[in-house]
Amino acid sequence: HQAVEVGKVTHGVLIRIGSKTMSIKFDNNKPTDIPCPHCVPVVTLIVKTNRINENQFLGCPNYPECNYTRGIPEAWKMRANGQQELI
Repeated sequence: HQAVEVGKVTHGVLIRIGSKTMSIKFDNNKPTDIPCPHCVPVVTLIVKTNRINENQFLGCPNYPECNYTRGIPEAWKMRANGQQELI
């Protein structure tokens, strides 16, 4: 089954895999291996949480000089739930 994001919850995402729905939380400021495409020298993105709605995302640690962000990768959500990654 594929993980499908169905909503946001406090400090994480709510996903559904098959008929199962669960919340996943990632550690704030956790460094990743994903490089920021805007920064030179290259820095890696970190997990951040929106202060207003508490949705999690990846962001550049050089904020506010760099405001690059992207969503949490689908593969992370699946791994956090013990699911195999999509090939």
